[in-house]
Amino acid sequence: MSGNDQSTQESTTKSQTPSKQPVSITFLKSPVTPTEKLHDKESGKIKHTGPDYTFITKKTMIDYFLVNKSVLRQLRSCEILDEGSISSTSDHLPIIVELLIDNNPHRIMNSYSKFPAWHKINDEHIRNYQESMDVPIELLTDRINSDNVDVDTVNTEIESILHAAANSVIPKCVFNPYTKPYWTPDVKKAHQTERSMRKRWLADGRPRGMSHESYKHYKKAKYEFRNVQNAAYEQYIQKCYNDINEAAECDIRLFWKLVKRCKPSTSRIYPEIIHNGDTCNDPESIANAFMDYFSNICTTNNTDTFDTSKKQFIDSAYSEILNTCCNSNENLPGGVIKECEVRDIVKSLMRKKASGHDKIQNEH
Repeated sequence: MSGNDQSTQESTTKSQTPSKQPVSITFLKSPVTPTEKLHDKESGKIKHTGPDYTFITKKTMIDYFLVNKSVLRQLRSCEILDEGSISSTSDHLPIIVELLIDNNPHRIMNSYSKFPAWHKINDEHIRNYQESMDVPIELLTDRINSDNVDVDTVNTEIESILHAAANSVIPKCVFNPYTKPYWTPDVKKAHQTERSMRKRWLADGRPRGMSHESYKHYKKAKYEFRNVQNAAYEQYIQKCYNDINEAAECDIRLFWKLVKRCKPSTSRIYPEIIHNGDTCNDPESIANAFMDYFSNICTTNNTDTFDTSKKQFIDSAYSEILNTCCNSNENLPGGVIKECEVRDIVKSLMRKKASGHDKIQNEH
């Protein structure tokens, strides 16, 4: 939350009504004039408690700004404390605002968490998964079309629908931290064969010598398993080396780090730059000069370096997009994002990758 001192002084005439309500605007639109008062869905307006002003000297109300409409809808109360209620040297009265914010801490992924086993599903699982999502998605679509639901609420609802559908029809698996990265299907098959031969050898009483069939088959299976495992390990290590070499060729930071190691030690004399007629020859003044230069570039002013025509073009394009999308209920420039385009992008993603805090994988 942020505020500014664009205060409206309390009028002395009786015909004029002073502005006494805290107001808020959204940064989704032009943040020039405060036009939207605090309100909720039940009472239509949240009346603040306490004095009707926040600036003690002139008894005026400061305009307070909320970030967006989703935060505005979470506002529950607003109280302006009386003068002298707390020890403060400011000319402004403190304000207490109550927001209803959901507690969504980061969920730690441990080794015992169960995740959908997408590599074990079949056509029936996919069909049941799609059918279990049809009705909830249809209800959510009707809510979106009938009510102005914010993006965060829609995202949370979609996550819940995906999790509920996956938990009901998709088989589960637990992450195994002891699995080797080179444990390919061939290695797994050879290991299972070796284990079965060993069980047969144990059932025969652990006989020794190549004259015993169970002992000979067990040793042969063990020898083949070690060969397959070593070959898979060498292939995995070679792939890691190739990835490292490829990254080293593209890593500019590492390249310059190695180059600087070969260069002789530099002197302590700093270069000089001239900024606004002043000569800067120490690290602090040079940093301040760069800060002042880039802050002037990013600040709207009427200097020679400011591109007024570019600003007018961007403002005009932005206004056109707002009129097209908000007023005419049309799509963004570029057309509708087609389902086939999204499907092609999702298919290009790698499978069996770890999910984020929402536990949503691209297989969903």
